[in-house]
Amino acid sequence: MNPDDVITAFVAHLEGLGTPGLVVDRWPDKNNSSTPDIDAVAGNFAIEHTSTEVVDGMREKNDWFMKAAGELEAELNPNMQFRLRINFDYSAIHKGQNWDDIKNALRDWIVNEAPLLSDGNQVVQAKGVPFDLRVEKVSDEKPLLVFSRAHDPANDTLETSIGPLITRKVKKLVPYTKSGMTGVLLIQSEDLAFMNRVRLTRAIVAAFPAALPEGVHQIWYADATIPSHLEFHDIVALGELVKKEGAN
Repeated sequence: MNPDDVITAFVAHLEGLGTPGLVVDRWPDKNNSSTPDIDAVAGNFAIEHTSTEVVDGMREKNDWFMKAAGELEAELNPNMQFRLRINFDYSAIHKGQNWDDIKNALRDWIVNEAPLLSDGNQVVQAKGVPFDLRVEKVSDEKPLLVFSRAHDPANDTLETSIGPLITRKVKKLVPYTKSGMTGVLLIQSEDLAFMNRVRLTRAIVAAFPAALPEGVHQIWYADATIPSHLEFHDIVALGELVKKEGAN
C-alpha cells in the first residue's frame, strides 16, 4: 500500500482522537532535495514512516506468492462450496519457477480435485505444483479459500532488526522534536502471517527496555493487511502493558 496513503489515513486517525482539523501540511522529504528528511508534518506532529520485514526478503517473497497463488483467493472464493485452507512452506515459491504454471495447476486442483477430498487435515501433491500442500477441508463451515504460509523461525529477523531500524529512522525526527514538535514513527506492515501489534510491541520493548531513543515520542503500528480497513495501534501504550505483564 502506498506510504503516502497510509500517512494520510493515519493523520485522519489522529484528527479523530482529538485534534480537530488536523491534516498533512507538508511532505518535507519530497521537497528537500539536499538531505534526507521526514515524511510528513501535520500540525505539531513530525511523522516518519517506515516498514519492517519479519523475514529476509519478505517483500520479494510476498510478490512471488501473489503471482503464483495469492490472486486465486479473490478469483475462486465466490464459487467455493466448502472451507479450504492451503498451507505450504514460506520458501516453496522461489525464483526459477514458472509462477503462471503453478497458479494454473493450483486452480485446476482446487476446482477439480479438492471437492473430492474428505474433511480434515491432509498433505497432498497436486499435479503441476512443485511442493506439497498441507490442506484442511471443512464442509460444514462458511465456504472460503485461504492460503497461508509457514516459515523457518531461523530466518526470522524482527527481534534483531527492529532496534537498529528505529534508531536509524528516528534520527531524522530529532531536529523537529528539538523545536518542540511531537516525533512520531509510523511502522507499516502488510504481513498477515507473521506480524501483529503484540509481537511488534514485544520486540520494541526488548530493544528499548528503558526508554525510546531521542527524537521519537510516539510509535504507531499501521496494520495494512487489509488495505480497505487500515488499523492503527499505539505501540507506546501497548508497551507499557507489556512491561506491566513482565513485572507481574
